[in-house]
Formats: sequence, structure tokens, C-alpha cells
Amino acid sequence: MNIFLTTSPLQLICAIEAKSTYNTINNILIIRDEKSNSGKKQIHELLDKNEWDHVIHLKRSNKIWNTSKIIWALKKINPSLNFENFFLADYFAWRSNVILNNISITNEIIIDDGINTIQTYNYLLSKNNETHRNKFLRDLLMSLIGIKKPRLIYPRDNLSLFTIFELEKSHIKVINNNFLQLKNKLDSHNTYKENEKVGFIGQGLVNSRGMNIDDYLSLIKCVIKKHPNGIIYFPHRSEPLEVQCKIKEIDNVIYHQSKRPLEFEIAKENIKLSAIYGITSAASFTINKIYKDLPVFDIVVPVSMYGMSQLGTSLQSLQQYIALPIADLPDWDSYNQNNTLHFS
Repeated sequence: MNIFLTTSPLQLICAIEAKSTYNTINNILIIRDEKSNSGKKQIHELLDKNEWDHVIHLKRSNKIWNTSKIIWALKKINPSLNFENFFLADYFAWRSNVILNNISITNEIIIDDGINTIQTYNYLLSKNNETHRNKFLRDLLMSLIGIKKPRLIYPRDNLSLFTIFELEKSHIKVINNNFLQLKNKLDSHNTYKENEKVGFIGQGLVNSRGMNIDDYLSLIKCVIKKHPNGIIYFPHRSEPLEVQCKIKEIDNVIYHQSKRPLEFEIAKENIKLSAIYGITSAASFTINKIYKDLPVFDIVVPVSMYGMSQLGTSLQSLQQYIALPIADLPDWDSYNQNNTLHFS
């Protein structure tokens, strides 16, 4: 039997791809409930329960109790708790390592979680790296209900990756995810149309740890200035209401609330675009792999514009892995240099 643990729409897409690529049978999907309505709609569109032998929903609240319920559910399905493959994206997550310490697994396979996949891989390249997610009180409570605490986290010999990214070769086995299942489901050849609007992939942490909202709005206006036909803005599923309201006030912006992950949405809604822009986004990378005729551009944002500089530094360092053409936005370059560009 095989376990797939997913906590986002992208992870679910990658789990579906992995199930096909690895040709697994007797598949158990553990799927964490989404917080936002947008996320819930996307999961609803993606999840076909008939494609899975068992589907277990993981609640977001009360980590100890709900993670324990997952282990008890797995034991009910497979009393031996011996499984062949465990597919997961959040390799360092507390819940992942509690589950893994309470079952027996032959292979552990990391699937994509956006740019976090690259950071995880780089950390695991060193066999000496190890970390843990233990807290005394939480561990004690787990033991009282017969559940082992989270395991020590380090790169095990049975670990491999199934990923969209081109990663450097190492002792960790890497299998490429080419989205064959997704491509078969979608008509991805009729999206590009010259002189149409351009797409803009929204960020999820604006005005929080991400970009300052004023800089973010200025960036969108710079894209519009280059493309007078306007943009279709695709918000991140966790975009705050205050950001949404500000963007809807900008002229020449169509605010498109997606029903599905963007990789599906473009084809399913027959959206025509002349190009699409993103900010070191995993969605930009996946769209570039799926929609071969559609130009996809990466926007460089200075680290100083991020509320948490570590996030900005990480995104800049990850641009080499995304390896998309850098957007040519003269007004944005000017804004970055003197921060005095104004829009009416």
C-alpha cells in the first residue's frame, strides 16, 4: 500500500502525477483541509475520490489529536502499518514526521511544494544535517495516547525526489515530473494569442512577510504600462482582502478568481494571453512547462522590498532554478533605482 500526504492544490496535482508515474496500487490519500474558500474550491475541482482507494481528511486544528486520528485510520486500513511508498512535500513538518515514526515505510518520496522543494533538497544534500520537531509537553501528550513522538529528520538512504525542477546530481535520486497526466487532460496549445491581455500571478504574502503593498501595486502598474491592453490578475489563494480591494481599484485589471489551480484554470476557462508574469513563482515554472507557446517572464524584486528580508534573499537565490526569462520592465527598473516613479 502507498500513502500520499498533501497540504495544497499543487501538492495534490503532483501526487496525482506521482501515482501515475510510479504506477502504484492500493493508494491512500491524506489531504489537509484548506483554510481559504479559494483553496477549498480548487481542491474540490481536483479531487476525484474514485481515483483513490482511501481518502483521509486531515483537520488543521488540534495537531496532536488530529495527527493521532490519521495514524489510527491508517492502522484500521492496514493493521500491520507496513507501507511501500510514502509521498509527501512537507518533509520537515511535525505531522509528517510523527506519522513516519509510527509506521514502516520502504521508500520516502518528496513531491513538489513550490520553491520550498529546492530549499529542502539543498538542506538534505548534506548527510550530516539533522533536525527535529520535538517539544517536551507535546511529546509527553503523544506518549499518553500511545503515539510515538516525531522522528529525527535527516536524509535517509530510502529518500528520493519526484520534482519539476532540474536539480544538481547527488546521492539523492531524482525523477523528473513532466506533468504527463496534466498535459493529457488539458488543451495547452491554444492559449497564446498576440495582442491579448497578459497574465499576472499574484503573491500570497503581500503586506505581510512579502512585498510592501505600495511597491506591489506599483509593479502591477508598471506591467500595465508596458501592456496597454491590460492584465488578468490571478490572485494567490491566500491573498488578504485588503490587497484584493486595492488591486481591484487599478484601471485595466481583470481580477480573475480561479476555481482551480492556475495550471488547470487557463485551459479549462479557455483564457487567451499574450504572456504571463510572475515573481519567482513555482506556478510560473509549471505553466512554462505545460503551455509551451505562452511566453512566461520572471520579475526581479529587490530584497529591500520584502517585509522579511530572508524571504527576498531566498527568492533571489532560487531564480537560477526557475531559469525563466527576466521581464523587461523599464519603468519597474526606474522605480527600483530611485523609488520616485508615480502613477495617477
